[in-house]
Amino acid sequence: MTAMVASRAVVGAKLAVVAQKNYSRGVLGLHAAAEWSGPALHFDGNPVVVVPCPSVLSVWEALYTHRSDPWVVLLTPLDEEELGSSALAHLVNGRLLTPDPWDALMSNFGASTMEPALYRVENDRAFALGLLDTLRPDDYSSAPAGVLTVDHVFTAIAAGSMGIVGSRETEIDSLAVLEWSTTRADNSASTVELAESIRARFTTWLGSKAGRLEPVVLSLLDSGRLQELVPLGVVIGVFDLSEDSHARDLFLAARGLRGTDSELATLWANIANGFVRHQMTAPTRRRVLSEASEIAKDADAAPRAARSDLLAVGLNSRRRSLARAISTALQDLNEEGAVTAPRLAHVEEAWTHHQQHFDVQLDVDLSILEASVRLVRWLATEQSASRTLQTTSDAYLRDDAWVDIQLNRVRRGASDTELVDGVRQLIHRTVERRRDNDRRFAHALADSPQPDISTVENIIPTFVIPLARRQPTLLLVLDALSLPAAIALMSTAESRGWTELRTPGAPTRSYALAVLPTLTNKSRCSLLAAQLFEGGSDVERREFVNALTRHDLRPAANTGPVIFHKAALDAIPKGAQIATELVGAISDTQHRPLVAAVLNYVDDTLHHADPGRTDWTMDSITHLTPLMEAASRAGRTVVITSDHGHIIDYGDGEHLSRSSAYCHRAHADVAALDPEREVLVTGPRVLTADRTAVLAVDEKVRYQGRTAGYHGGGSPAEALVPVFVLAQDVSALAPEWLPVGRSEPSWWEANSVSPVAPEAVTTPSKRGKKSVPVDDSPSLFDEPVAIKAARSLGTLVIESVVFKRQLTIGGRRLALQPTQLAALIDAVAATAAREVTIGQAASALAVSNQRARGALMQAKRVLDVEGYEVLAVSSDAVALNAELLAEQFGVKL
Repeated sequence: MTAMVASRAVVGAKLAVVAQKNYSRGVLGLHAAAEWSGPALHFDGNPVVVVPCPSVLSVWEALYTHRSDPWVVLLTPLDEEELGSSALAHLVNGRLLTPDPWDALMSNFGASTMEPALYRVENDRAFALGLLDTLRPDDYSSAPAGVLTVDHVFTAIAAGSMGIVGSRETEIDSLAVLEWSTTRADNSASTVELAESIRARFTTWLGSKAGRLEPVVLSLLDSGRLQELVPLGVVIGVFDLSEDSHARDLFLAARGLRGTDSELATLWANIANGFVRHQMTAPTRRRVLSEASEIAKDADAAPRAARSDLLAVGLNSRRRSLARAISTALQDLNEEGAVTAPRLAHVEEAWTHHQQHFDVQLDVDLSILEASVRLVRWLATEQSASRTLQTTSDAYLRDDAWVDIQLNRVRRGASDTELVDGVRQLIHRTVERRRDNDRRFAHALADSPQPDISTVENIIPTFVIPLARRQPTLLLVLDALSLPAAIALMSTAESRGWTELRTPGAPTRSYALAVLPTLTNKSRCSLLAAQLFEGGSDVERREFVNALTRHDLRPAANTGPVIFHKAALDAIPKGAQIATELVGAISDTQHRPLVAAVLNYVDDTLHHADPGRTDWTMDSITHLTPLMEAASRAGRTVVITSDHGHIIDYGDGEHLSRSSAYCHRAHADVAALDPEREVLVTGPRVLTADRTAVLAVDEKVRYQGRTAGYHGGGSPAEALVPVFVLAQDVSALAPEWLPVGRSEPSWWEANSVSPVAPEAVTTPSKRGKKSVPVDDSPSLFDEPVAIKAARSLGTLVIESVVFKRQLTIGGRRLALQPTQLAALIDAVAATAAREVTIGQAASALAVSNQRARGALMQAKRVLDVEGYEVLAVSSDAVALNAELLAEQFGVKL
């Protein structure tokens, strides 16, 4: 009988056995082949010398040579008779030991017995040796109750050399197999590298751990393609269960998976889909989906891959379907030039389908598409019939300024070339309608030499002075800040803890009309002087102090300046963010209740940058963030305003030759007036020599050299300026000053519900109703009287005893009114799925989109009774468990 080759594990096991008999050193003789290629061994901290001994002479030589070594192992094929008693006398136990691999395994696992299923295999010795060769020293752990089982041994391999799980404590199940298939590119190869004697049995065991995916896992393991387990499952999901069964069978057969039935294929697709969505890290997901995309190029899968809500081809298809829906809507306008309801519904459906793709946030054209859909909604609303300066200005604040924000985003262009034509059509149609609105505003402006709306020269006496008397105030004049830019700015301000307030009695945020022509030396000087005035920064500083004096807010002598221009703002010492003198002024709330600063950054971009590609945030405007932070530390309220707005040059403008041009957008050549593109203004607020000027209205018109942007004209983007009030501590100004709440227009979200104002709001809104996409579900907000009579679910909840108790427990610092919570409940309950978008929830709560998540978290504090989730808030949706709500609050649905 040929002697077996001793392995490291066998030698180690025999050493452990003799050590248990109180041997601390000695010579072991193993009846084994005189072969040794293993590494250097140590046992109990001592080196072990292993010596192959093919002859009796070599045995005696080893005994003599290594007589002083603590442990010596002799490997010899000779039997005891051939060795003789003299040589045996030098060995532990005085005899040769037979290296049994099962003994070695049991010893390494600390087991006293084995389950029969482990050793009842053909050539069990080879199987045991294969296990010993595979297992590493760190893979062994004590067998439970001293019984060595198949699961214990194979789990040791899976957690060790195979790396299927990170530790023995982690259960090996279908999830573990799925993770292993995606995290190790060589997983299938690693099973092939197992000892041949154990490979098939281990593979079968591993397949059994995959649950109902066992046939698939075994097939892929056998073919060395387990890394395709999840990508293939993703692709299988694109086949329709009933219509595409034949194509799916051909697809699977081509990959060696013939015979996979529909039930297993569906299960496989569902498991892969869920695993990709919920269990993967982002880098792994990108790699796996990229592999799936390659597989999906198969002739049978490719025609169906566009259905996928995971594959990139599915996102591309949805994007282009949306683009086609938008183009179709713009080519099929009604007689009034508006998008029709059926076409809008088609766009909304395509947009929803696009949003349902898992990787929609990775779509590089997402912001363009979102803006495009919003503009289509706007184009579906009724054309404004405003004619007066008040109504056209309100319309600009309410709608057109938001249109300009979205139009600017769309004008940045799409990366997908198939979107370009649709985007071009949308820009053209939107600009046409905006041009009509701008003309109406300009004609109303010309007809109002004495405006009936707020003007820049009245900002300080009307807004700022009353505010500064109640609360220390910082007035920030951002030169050329338009209403669209200011609106965008508010979102970052609110994200940093600022609350936008509306002035007492105002239905929403405020604005003012610039001096004409809308130039800095006229309008900004008039603003700071609190009266019509012209001049530069020196005049502004002087007249600002005079204005404070007229209103009894002049600072005491030697208290320092109260207004700061560019030079003073830029005098920042090294290591600081704000000028020392300015810090002192803002901090001095006792002696300087009103401080002003003039920031030129926006106006500078019109000459030196690209305002069309600038995202207006607190950080994008030089000095603004440090100023706001200093105001917050000092407890100051902030008023953000401007002297005039601006328009942007998009490269399609036209230079008109006019004599006596005041600037890019105003001139004195009355005889050359183009009534379609310009407007003639006269009156005391036109600060020219003859109180007359011709102002450009069409955004494409200019009279001087091209720059990045312009002002001076009579469009609302140039002539209307923000008067936005921000506070960190709202309570200090309550109850007269209330949060602005939701300011987005009705078309901002799909099927937006009409907002319900908080209880404290008593001033009716001046906003006109706009047509919105038809919602077949009954509106809960259009007719408040009917709602009250019907006692809606939201009303029943806020009138319940449980609700009042919840307010005492979780609502002590609740900023929402009960009626807002009722409105939210009713809005969500009115939908078939009892789910709305975050934007729709914001509309119901009458808060801005930026404040929606915080408001929803407050709502959850009250509605989630005893930890049961009534209101579920995800990244993009809000869902209501109406049955649980009714049960928890003791009301009837």
